Amino acid sequence: MVKTRFNQLVKEWMSDVGGEYIDERLIKHFKNQGIMIQRSVLHMPQMNGRAEHFNRTLDEKAQSM
Repeated sequence: MVKTRFNQLVKEWMSDVGGEYIDERLIKHFKNQGIMIQRSVLHMPQMNGRAEHFNRTLDEKAQSM
């Protein structure tokens, strides 16, 4: 979808260490496509800046209400 919709190639895949992205076939597919796999450290939500910013925004809105 990224390639056809945005005319871009996926270069890196970042995920947490959850089990949903540790499938052998998926890892093999990424390697065949030249996609670099990066995983965040356990119990370090700071590594996911976008999600942390979203969570902070939600907290601030909830406090203001």
